[in-house]
Amino acid sequence: MIVPSILIVLLARFASCHSSMLFPPSRCHPMNPNSNCKDSRCITTPLNGGPGCSPKPFPCGYSQRHTPTTVNAGEVINVKFWNSEFPNGAFSGGESKDQARHNGGLCEFSLSYDEKTFNVIATYERSCPDIFFDWPVRIPDNAPACENCLFAWSWINALGNREFYMNCADVKIVNPKVPSGSPFSTKPITTANLAAAGFTNTLTPDGDVPNNGNGKGSGPRSSDVSKNTASSAPVAAISSPNPTSTVPPTAPSVPVVNTTPGTQPTTPVTSQANSLSSLPANNLPSSSTLQNANSLTTPTAFPKPKWKRYRRHRP
Repeated sequence: MIVPSILIVLLARFASCHSSMLFPPSRCHPMNPNSNCKDSRCITTPLNGGPGCSPKPFPCGYSQRHTPTTVNAGEVINVKFWNSEFPNGAFSGGESKDQARHNGGLCEFSLSYDEKTFNVIATYERSCPDIFFDWPVRIPDNAPACENCLFAWSWINALGNREFYMNCADVKIVNPKVPSGSPFSTKPITTANLAAAGFTNTLTPDGDVPNNGNGKGSGPRSSDVSKNTASSAPVAAISSPNPTSTVPPTAPSVPVVNTTPGTQPTTPVTSQANSLSSLPANNLPSSSTLQNANSLTTPTAFPKPKWKRYRRHRP
């Protein structure tokens, strides 16, 4: 029968036209050159499954590992999305083309070191996903090093059936400051709309304000970009003494005490040298005064005495 055959083709096409994470390359993605598993049919379907695609396990949907993509702690990576309706990527003139983005919703990017717990490191609300934009995410400065851990994208759509989407990429994190095995914890990812995994709660997040449906949206909000690219572990400035400083140390004060007999000692004051240096210029002694003072310190030349000779008196 022709009609059922056409219907099956259309349903299969509908099931495969959602978006998926292109970079970092996710597990079993048809565009991932490092993966031996390539699921071109169901890579874009939610974990709930869809027409022609069985439900996929939480988390990630796929367990097959691939060669990890190397990233550095503190590095900002630009996450990219892919859609089978845009096999060569977004292009000018395709803004209204259907990418089944369900007017965006809630996108969270997370890290997992055990493939069980996922710690959120970036959140984009309302307008994500969208293949027409890059989505900057900073790998936290304090993310521990790993040889093979997971960078995950999870999405709860704003419009349409209540679903839960997730792709995971194998990554290697380089961080010489935080060794492998160090604790790392943020808030857990938001889970909903996936009863098979025990997430029986229903969540409908806000969508893109322009409500462009499945076409090109408004892109990342500037407030989200700022939060998702900010340093998570700012380095405090460290001050150290300067051993080459040319400023001489301040001379200690020399106490001067009144020692006049019959009087009480006065409160010590700073030395005359320090006192003079603190006086304003117009209160300094004049040059003539200084010359007179200097003359008092010069020894006076006295005339050589003259001795008279006296005859000794003889009786």
